[in-house]
Amino acid sequence: MIPRTALACLAALLGLLAAPPARADTCSISDIATLTACFAAPATHERFVFTADVVCTRDSDCCPADRPALMLMNGLHGRVIDGQGHRLKRQAGQKACAALLVRNGHGLTVRALTFDEDQTTAPCELADKPCASTVDFASSQDLTLERVKIAWGKGYVVRIWNVQGFALRQSEITDAGIIGLYAGHYRYGASARITIEGTTIARARANGAAFQGADDVELRNNRFIGNHWHGLWPVAAGGITPGGQLLIGQGSRIAVTSNRFEGGDCRDCRPSRFVPAIELGEDGKAPGVHGLTISGNLMCHAGGGLAIDQNPETNVTGAAILGNRLSGFTRPDGIAGTVRREGNIAGLAACS
Repeated sequence: MIPRTALACLAALLGLLAAPPARADTCSISDIATLTACFAAPATHERFVFTADVVCTRDSDCCPADRPALMLMNGLHGRVIDGQGHRLKRQAGQKACAALLVRNGHGLTVRALTFDEDQTTAPCELADKPCASTVDFASSQDLTLERVKIAWGKGYVVRIWNVQGFALRQSEITDAGIIGLYAGHYRYGASARITIEGTTIARARANGAAFQGADDVELRNNRFIGNHWHGLWPVAAGGITPGGQLLIGQGSRIAVTSNRFEGGDCRDCRPSRFVPAIELGEDGKAPGVHGLTISGNLMCHAGGGLAIDQNPETNVTGAAILGNRLSGFTRPDGIAGTVRREGNIAGLAACS
């Protein structure tokens, strides 16, 4: 016969085994002090929840000397940062370090948070160092930004480097100092499985979004408004390139579907100030763009020209330009080589 005490211990043990797992630890953020404390040891928390707007005004608070970002996650899995509609505003330190830096992570979600990098702080120029991204993801998998707003980032605002699986949904990137979203580089940090949907990217000084090494990309139901209004990169023939609102420089299996492009011009570019909706390829650089579908988009511009422009001496293969509607642009594209073109409509009187 088993003693009663042993039976009681066994019952208690079985009860523990059958009990649901303990609730994930939540770190609440209400000011810069609690934010700093939460990310001093982020591995001890599963969720980081903003309960109020947070503002920092000093370099030492906005970019702590003991870490490379205000919010650093290194080697963590399954974490959630929930802004609950609140704002994180940095009035200092924006160029010195990222607001959020993720390295070697997996399954991170950031939702309902506004990153305000302060309109009164000047953006980076190309030669400025340091010039940190606001949100910097690298060497990670399956990361998501949803209902996130990022305003006045100083350089490459959202940087996706050597990432396998990234989604940006129902979000906004506005007034980027250089590029709004920068996804991968084929030589140094190619990325894959990227989805951008339901998002507005507006008024970046250069490209609203740039893909320089990205495979299996889908951009759908987004708005690109007034990007590349300020020229930054010189071109070999002389002048400053007007680029495009969206740059697809290098990559494969890319679909650009049901987006809206509202254009303008590049006020200091030369000899041309004309900004196409989409810019393809990079001058003389391999491997090029392969397996590209651009379909069902509305592309609006005041001054004519090509909606989709291919840079000289670049390689674009397997392109399909289907069912796009153009207002102001003269014709859909100038892609060299064999291209499938069907159902594109030019000459719309209005952008609607």
